[in-house]
This record gives sequence, C-alpha cells and structure tokens, in this order.
Amino acid sequence: MTPCLYAGAGARWENAHKPVDVDDNFTISHCMGLLFVDIVLYGLITWYVDAVKPGKYGVAKPFYFPFTVSTRCACVCVCVCVSGVCVSW
Repeated sequence: MTPCLYAGAGARWENAHKPVDVDDNFTISHCMGLLFVDIVLYGLITWYVDAVKPGKYGVAKPFYFPFTVSTRCACVCVCVCVSGVCVSW
C-alpha cells in the first residue's frame, strides 16, 4: 500500500482490487477481507469467553455449551400462531 501512496494514487475504491506492486498480488481488498475475518473470529471468541467466564454477576455456562442441543435449538426454534393455535418447532 505504501508504493500506492508514494505514487500519489492513494487507497481508493477504484484501485482496491489492483495490486500495488507488479511482483505482488496482494491488494487492499485482501487487507479488508482479512480484517472482516478477524472481526468475525474475535467476535466469536469474545462471545464464547463471555459465556464461559461471565464475570462477577453472570452465570457461567459449561465449556462445551456451543455443542449442546439447547444452544443449537435456540437459534432454530420457530413459533407460528395461526387462528389462536401456536405451533413451535
């Protein structure tokens, strides 16, 4: 990215997919993609550690909680109410 800045082009959306150097294939888009992967990865790590070691006022979950049925079902459960009859699955 530094040669791009020295050339006066800067980091813009127009040149995000163009390599900075002829000998290198690394682009600014690669950097942004890796930053997005880092955000997702660190977010998952934070969610897990916060659930296992919640702090002073929380209730700790077991270390294997992402693999329990209750954790997976909480994300998938759907409740449909039609004509006063509620069905959940």
